[in-house]
Amino acid sequence: AVTHPTADERRILDRARIPFVLIDPAGAPDKRAPSVGASNRNGGHEAAALFLEHHHHRFAVVAGDPGSMNSRDRTEGFISTVNQRFPGLAVPVVHGGWSAESSAAPTTHLLRSARRPTAIFACNDNMARGVYRAANSLGLRVPDGLSVIGFDDLVEAEVASPPLTTVRQPVADIGGTALRSLLRLRGGDPIRRRIELATELIIRGSVADAPVL
Repeated sequence: AVTHPTADERRILDRARIPFVLIDPAGAPDKRAPSVGASNRNGGHEAAALFLEHHHHRFAVVAGDPGSMNSRDRTEGFISTVNQRFPGLAVPVVHGGWSAESSAAPTTHLLRSARRPTAIFACNDNMARGVYRAANSLGLRVPDGLSVIGFDDLVEAEVASPPLTTVRQPVADIGGTALRSLLRLRGGDPIRRRIELATELIIRGSVADAPVL
């Protein structure tokens, strides 16, 4: 499980004829290497659909690193779903660096804007914790003043206050699928180059109807 194999790592594996499967690669897909991950784009769609059900129309995204394929897919899935309901609506995107600490400041800037969002999608649960911190620092209650959705379903999501609504990655299934693919490769059987497994929206207490502004 790596963010992205380097050219040297690829050469070593190829030279040794060691079969491998990438688990949740962060960079652009390598067409020569099979990979298994979550359906990130659909996860972003699920998050946007829930906000829309609660009548929100001011949105923002706290994304991860700009070069991350996972972050881009989650963001694009979210924004495309919002734009199906509100064509042409601009959705601000800030980069939170995957951590609570680095996401709090850009989120604070968003929440101080003239047209502050009432619903924020964070591309992982750690950044969602940073959104909570920013909201609390400005006296905004989650979910009454701000609805928040994360991604991953870490342990911290369930024990957050309020418990965080999030998009669950099927981590065990991803690992199992990667191993089965690897065994098929070892046996010389053909496999799909890219396998994406479905995410699941876990609804807890961080989403409410849009506040009246």
